[in-house]
Amino acid sequence: MVREESISRCRQALTYDCFADLWRRGRKLMHQLTMSTAAESYQPVQDYESKKMLLSLIEHPQTYDKWFELYASGVVFRIGFGKWIETGEEPEVKRIIKLNHNLERVASPGAYLVDTLPSLNLLPEILAPFKKEGRNLHEEELSLFRHLQSDVRRAIVDGSKAQSFTRTFIENQETYQLS
Repeated sequence: MVREESISRCRQALTYDCFADLWRRGRKLMHQLTMSTAAESYQPVQDYESKKMLLSLIEHPQTYDKWFELYASGVVFRIGFGKWIETGEEPEVKRIIKLNHNLERVASPGAYLVDTLPSLNLLPEILAPFKKEGRNLHEEELSLFRHLQSDVRRAIVDGSKAQSFTRTFIENQETYQLS
């Protein structure tokens, strides 16, 4: 809530200092999450996921793209949310892979005419279907990440000791005045 009030105040004042302060707090948290000692603690996760991927590649090399996606998903889910990915059939994994594919598609240069003619961005949504698609994709992305964050909050309440970026964020929200 503190962050939302501070953003609202910054938008009203349109001052560089407000946004610089918000950026600085976020950067401090990211530094805590990714500093060298923290990064070293992620190596066991990377080792586990890479061994799992190599075994899968040996057993089924024809579906290599799936194994690379599962490796990346496994590392990100464990480090980001404290979840282990075992089969790749988990609903959250399917959702994030789908989101990633959509992002690759819509972010490709020239995917939409508006990339060539930026003035089309001034059209209302009813005449610019790419705007509705972008909004829908953004809502799906927010829904997924809010769900994953809720899972971490529930795990903390249930006594889980699993560390993750999200847990560190939740535990340090007040310190960094972020929402």
